[in-house]
Amino acid sequence: MLNIKINKDGVFFEQNGEVVRIEDKTVDELTKNLVSYICARDNVNFKIYGNILAVEEDKK
Repeated sequence: MLNIKINKDGVFFEQNGEVVRIEDKTVDELTKNLVSYICARDNVNFKIYGNILAVEEDKK
């Protein structure tokens, strides 16, 4: 079973005793995809207030 652990040091996937830290860029992309999937699945419109899903150009 895949376990997801989140703490101040990052996001970690753990499976079969192996722990892997997920890069922040990957976490951002995964978050966008998960929100999109859940909204489509539940037929919900979702608005994000703020710039938490900024594109790379916004971070410069």
